Amino acid sequence: NQTETLACTRTRAFEKLELGKMTYFGEEYGIQYYNPSVDPMAQRNCTGISGGNANSCMEEAASLFCSRLIPPPENCVRDLTAHIASQVQAVDQKRLDGKETYSRLGLEMDAPGRSL
Repeated sequence: NQTETLACTRTRAFEKLELGKMTYFGEEYGIQYYNPSVDPMAQRNCTGISGGNANSCMEEAASLFCSRLIPPPENCVRDLTAHIASQVQAVDQKRLDGKETYSRLGLEMDAPGRSL
């Protein structure tokens, strides 16, 4: 896929998850995670950490989020990585309990443009 100014290598979308907000020095910061696990190709780039509950993609997202906070809170990356992991696990559990077939199977973002 090519645009006029960018070369795109992805053919599938990430799943955007809103994982709450953090208030720091009176300012609210939304915690968002773009879940690559809906794309088997992107998921290969994520390696397990912290006993397998979290992965390197979650840690990278936490690190990016914490870099926006000056000064960063103590244990920000570790704590936020654990939060993201627990929330993704909760989302996955709800997905399995749901009645919406495409969401349940994780297919809502899984159709390439040609298939549509």
